[in-house]
Amino acid sequence: MEETNTSAAAKEAASVLAQAFKDSPVYEAFVKASEELNQDEAALKLLDTLQQMGADEAEMQLQGNDLLKRFFGAQQAIIDLAVEINQMISGELGFDYASQARSGCCS
Repeated sequence: MEETNTSAAAKEAASVLAQAFKDSPVYEAFVKASEELNQDEAALKLLDTLQQMGADEAEMQLQGNDLLKRFFGAQQAIIDLAVEINQMISGELGFDYASQARSGCCS
């Protein structure tokens, strides 16, 4: 099946959107925080421990680790940006784009 000009234009727009996302300060902060986290063995070990704890206990343990707080803040900011972009696309399309893109033909 030959690709139509419309689908080619949509793919180009998606590429431009992805690049704009990658160029955003939110994305750059997330990448930096992720890289810092991956270079800190103690923080990685604490992260593993936190993932096995309940939310309240993990929150108390997190208080003393600025690197993990920065990482989680950057992670939440990038999630918020992705949700906002999805809502904008969904509004233009008139349906929840992300949930439709997630589901397969037979879900």
